[in-house]
Amino acid sequence: SRLSEKGYHAIISIPHASPVDPDRPIKELDTYFVNSTLAIKRVIDFAEQAPEIDASKVGVFGASLGGIRASLAFGYDLRIKSAYTVVAGGNFPTLWINCQEDNCIKYRKERRKREGFKSNKDIKRYLEQHSDIDPVAFAQRRQSKDMYMLIAGRDKKVPTQNQKDLWDAHGKPQRRVYSFLNHVQTAVASMALSNKGQIFRFFQARFNGKPFSDQKKKKKGW
Repeated sequence: SRLSEKGYHAIISIPHASPVDPDRPIKELDTYFVNSTLAIKRVIDFAEQAPEIDASKVGVFGASLGGIRASLAFGYDLRIKSAYTVVAGGNFPTLWINCQEDNCIKYRKERRKREGFKSNKDIKRYLEQHSDIDPVAFAQRRQSKDMYMLIAGRDKKVPTQNQKDLWDAHGKPQRRVYSFLNHVQTAVASMALSNKGQIFRFFQARFNGKPFSDQKKKKKGW
């Protein structure tokens, strides 16, 4: 990766399954994200034992589900100094019922069929009452200056409103909003920023305790 080319150690945490596996009961969604966050914690535990790694400078990067996992880990583990997320969202009760990704649609259908939910509103109500794990719930533990977000303005997979919810929860950190791009297009745009070094500059600045300034002119609106 370009980070490793710059002298950084890059470790990829790959989930073993999808949170919206059709066989996953809705009550186990929290368990999935707890285990996902603990997996990232174990990576940091390993890094702290490796003499060649400076574990005082740990950052997380993720896109889509990876961005959701990164934002959760960032909120939970204070050893993580900074986070850069792409098309990541929070407020799970609305995210899971409004997501138009094929697997999400199938998951909701299976929950209605297998668990007796009569509608998506019932699923949302259940999550509001029983789910405790959500990126927005941990956001207050962190400072907005340590996070950067890329947001898709026309996202139906991780709905744009849920990306905004996460942005609000984190105290409105620096971000770029691609107003006319969808989920996949914004993820591709993040690779262009990587090639230009923008992502690296963010981590470099925050690891060294310096403010990061995105030179791109801010657009009006949220």
